[in-house]
Amino acid sequence: MPEDAAWYARRWLPLTVQFLEPLIEQLWVSPRDRLLDVACGPGALVAQLSPLAGPFGHSVGLDRSAQMLASGLRLAQRHSLGNVRFVQGDLYRLPLRSGSFDAATCSFGFGNTADAGLALAELRRVLVSGGRVGVLVAGAAERSPGWGLLLAALARHGLASGREEGFEAVAAGVAQAWLSEAGFARTGTAVLTRELRRIDFDDLWADVLAGRMPGTRLYRAQPAQTQASIRAELHEWVEQFRDGTRLLLPVEAIMAWGAAP
Repeated sequence: MPEDAAWYARRWLPLTVQFLEPLIEQLWVSPRDRLLDVACGPGALVAQLSPLAGPFGHSVGLDRSAQMLASGLRLAQRHSLGNVRFVQGDLYRLPLRSGSFDAATCSFGFGNTADAGLALAELRRVLVSGGRVGVLVAGAAERSPGWGLLLAALARHGLASGREEGFEAVAAGVAQAWLSEAGFARTGTAVLTRELRRIDFDDLWADVLAGRMPGTRLYRAQPAQTQASIRAELHEWVEQFRDGTRLLLPVEAIMAWGAAP
């Protein structure tokens, strides 16, 4: 899906930040800790971790998008966070020294088994022995209409498996197995549910029109009649999530954590 820091900050950041508090709690951050957030986006988690590390610790945000990193830097400057820096790079090949962090996170940065193995191996490499890791991955599309309604609809029409565009419906046991296979110990998981807020269906559908909803490319590849049928079906279906003048759509995520041996 296309990257646009301004669009993400306006449309999706209000959702993703709802998952951060329980993730931070699992990291057991102490003053002087060296903290890493990969696929950091516009730096929301980095900014929350920074005060916990204190003046003698530091937080690093890594992302492949220069737009996202620029947004993160502006956020850090706005809040006078002097112990923060941002690095452009690939979460599957971190440009960071081994054993250089006390805790590391990745929020919705990977979405399938192959990617998870590569990313978690790199996180383990850069952590010290006993270093903590915490990740968030997307839960099942059918229980997450906030991000998965289009994929779920395509699957109901026999047009998708639910794994298109890098997203895979992850069960808690699968996420925990990813961590164990990457060599982490004392692993655990929790299922979290939060809400995506939209004004109405047209506001929700704007993410599809902009190509920023999982399943968009597959939807656009369908005949016009099929597209119209799916849109009409979803227009009626999402009304069950109306709360007064707005839609509140559930979004499920799996939080998984562990420690480097």
